[in-house]
Amino acid sequence: MVSGAALTHLLVFAIYATVFAIVYRRLFPRLAPKLARLPLLLMAAQALLIAAHITVPHSWGFVHWLLNLDSERNIANALASTQLAFAGVFALAIAWLGSSKPGSRRGYFLTLGLVFLFLAQEEFSGAYKAGSFLFSNVLVWHEAVQIIGIFLAALTVWAALRSPRRAQSWHICLLAGFALMAIGGLVIDEMPIICNAQIVVCLQGCIRRYVVDETLEFLGSWLALVAMLGHLCALSPPPKARVRRGLFLTPVIWIPLLLWHPLYLVLEAHLATEPASTQFRSSSFTEGAWLRGYRIHQKERAIALELYTVAKKNAHFETGYSVHLVDQASAESIAGVDAHWNADAGPIFGSGRPHAYRQRIDLDIPLDFPANRALWVALTLWREQDGAFLKQSVIASDHQLLSDTQVILGELLLLSITAPLPRDDRLAIFGNGFTLYATKLPESATSGHSLPVAFTWGSEVDSHEDYAQFLHFGHHESGEWRAYDQQPLGARLPTRLWYSGLMDSQTWRVPLPADLAPGRYSVYTGLYRASDRERLPASDVNGASFIDARVPLGTLIIQS
Repeated sequence: MVSGAALTHLLVFAIYATVFAIVYRRLFPRLAPKLARLPLLLMAAQALLIAAHITVPHSWGFVHWLLNLDSERNIANALASTQLAFAGVFALAIAWLGSSKPGSRRGYFLTLGLVFLFLAQEEFSGAYKAGSFLFSNVLVWHEAVQIIGIFLAALTVWAALRSPRRAQSWHICLLAGFALMAIGGLVIDEMPIICNAQIVVCLQGCIRRYVVDETLEFLGSWLALVAMLGHLCALSPPPKARVRRGLFLTPVIWIPLLLWHPLYLVLEAHLATEPASTQFRSSSFTEGAWLRGYRIHQKERAIALELYTVAKKNAHFETGYSVHLVDQASAESIAGVDAHWNADAGPIFGSGRPHAYRQRIDLDIPLDFPANRALWVALTLWREQDGAFLKQSVIASDHQLLSDTQVILGELLLLSITAPLPRDDRLAIFGNGFTLYATKLPESATSGHSLPVAFTWGSEVDSHEDYAQFLHFGHHESGEWRAYDQQPLGARLPTRLWYSGLMDSQTWRVPLPADLAPGRYSVYTGLYRASDRERLPASDVNGASFIDARVPLGTLIIQS
């Protein structure tokens, strides 16, 4: 039986041999001989790199990482990025040198060049795919790439239809490159997410998926380079020798530019939508770590979180982080991830300086976790020492703490996707857009026991403030008043997270004091702002205001 690794190698060889044979026979004869050396050289480099990836054992550590097709910021990544950079530079050169072409055609190549250079930078750094201030997470990045790919493919078809017949083969080559990059980077890369369990097992166990998708992306960018080189050779008059030599110096400029990625991380941390200033305890090897920014993106029952952290030494081998989703009502973690800091770091302005880290975390919210329930996103930093994981204390923070080691980065809410049924039993309408519906109040209760009261609330607005609800008991005979306050829907759903279209119920268990005098009580309720304890005005369905902003609920008999 053929092993999974052997099957993968045969598949990669077949793809490479087929693509190279077609291009070499059909397109290479139309390239200038000296210019044709570049794609041949890059194809040879790809073949050597893939062979090295296959033969170098995983146990070789650093050497394996340098050659790993599935890693970032290594030799494989740099080669793929350089191929795209070549394609981008060639496209820009065509737009610049093709002065005799219509403005629309030059605009087409200008667009291609800019997109290729952007993708070349992204191929090496993974900056936007991992999440940034432009693309909030990998899901949004994939959607953006799909839109860009469809746009470029449509633009290329348009350009092909308006081009002479001899130039159409280069457009076809470019479309083939787009197709291979899309199949590798989007279809195969996402296949474990969209396939059923049996196919997932096959892809992960029989075929090394990442080898196939990375080689398809390699080949796709190579075809894009060949296509741009073909258009460059077709220019009339052809580019001068010194221009061609200048274009071939692209790696000399491009690769040093890629090494400025750590500076980009620092700039992005300052531009993050949620700045932070949290310092964790110093230790012998990190000399302290600082959280400088973060971004949280929620999509249905999953979140993507990016952390921007600075440490004075490269500590990703011994330092890690824990991110947990904590139920605000129970204070229990419902999901979490623990991992070492990744190697996405580099010194800021030279060795010995602080290192900038960007962490990419994905968390799934359990399917059985109920909607309309608030969650904290809590971060902990730890260091590994002698097999133990020691949580690092927070020295100072501009964010709320759950404990001396946990920082609250934000809060999430699972919105109910079920539309509430219309009701005609509105009891009170509050000035901030909240609605209280008919309340279930028992006829009697016993002092020293709890009183169950069922409230149903609705909201027509997105709220951003905290409100508390009061429950007042007025004794008819003595005139004595008792009060009980809490959040309307309890700690599980603070009013600052209420949203337009919300309708939910909460049963209060109001403790009745043992010394509560027996007799008849009038019961009222209402809302007040937590920040200044000012009551919210309330009215009935006819618009009549309630006195003292208190909504009457009825009469309750207390028994001893």
